[in-house]
Amino acid sequence: PETKGYVLDRKVFDKDLAKDAARAGASVFSKAEVYDLIQEGGKVKGVRFYFDGKKREVRSKIVIAADGAESVMARLAGMRDATSTLYDTDYGIEYEMANVRLEENGKDYSDLIELFFGREWAPRGYTWIFPKGKDVANIGVGIGGLEAPNAIHYLHKFLADPRMKHRLGNASIIATKGGAIPVCQPIKEFVKDGFMVTGTAAHQVDPIHGGGIGLAMNAGRIAGTVAAECALENKVDAASLDRYKKIWYDEEWGKFGKRLTLRKVLEKMNDDDFNAIIGTITDEDIDLVLKGSFAPVVQKVLVKRPQLLKVLSVLVNL
Repeated sequence: PETKGYVLDRKVFDKDLAKDAARAGASVFSKAEVYDLIQEGGKVKGVRFYFDGKKREVRSKIVIAADGAESVMARLAGMRDATSTLYDTDYGIEYEMANVRLEENGKDYSDLIELFFGREWAPRGYTWIFPKGKDVANIGVGIGGLEAPNAIHYLHKFLADPRMKHRLGNASIIATKGGAIPVCQPIKEFVKDGFMVTGTAAHQVDPIHGGGIGLAMNAGRIAGTVAAECALENKVDAASLDRYKKIWYDEEWGKFGKRLTLRKVLEKMNDDDFNAIIGTITDEDIDLVLKGSFAPVVQKVLVKRPQLLKVLSVLVNL
């Protein structure tokens, strides 16, 4: 089987979502900054925010926080676990670069997602080249929160490596982005009275590769559906809104929980272990792992690498 990935242009994607929201009747405040929640009697009643240089406020039946890692809104609501530990956080930095050479010796890399593993490139993480056109790519690195030096160090090391010079040596940086990535269990509670948390703010991020768009879209769909139903029924207490958490766990936790365990197993391996595993498994095995079926792949690896029995045995019964 062929594993497929998709590269989104976030600036275009986010703007299209804003357009769709406006067409559906939403009021869009671009570049607004929420600085406080309106809370009365322990219930969230709206937000206070800066817009166009002025302080404003909006009252609503429900506030949905989707403000990313280290969610300010969730912390204002008293959800202390919205901040993850360094151990449970990855840090990433990414450059969008132009004049990248996406072909080599007749091979076309313009439709290939490239991943580079190993402590040399990215301890407890990976480095990537995600093509966005014939000579444009996102090039970045994500590393564990307890690793040093920082992610920028490892990205610059990769860009300067002689083995990459012929492909990246003449490329220019045209945009930069980066930040914290929670790779832990989701926050304990997704809701309070009049308040919901979704996406990266709720730590709904893949614990293996740190991707959050797909999970956030599904969580947003669930949260939005439940919020609309509860608002129409005038039932915006935490018990009513908590239906969102139940649906999310029913749909996502089976795979998410397995991948969280897999992340902790992978952390115990060294580069030699990884090389041995990659030399053993096939594309079909990788597809099984992505689908959460670990047992047959673990058994195959242990035939070649029996010393990993203690580390990998936890995956057999998942």
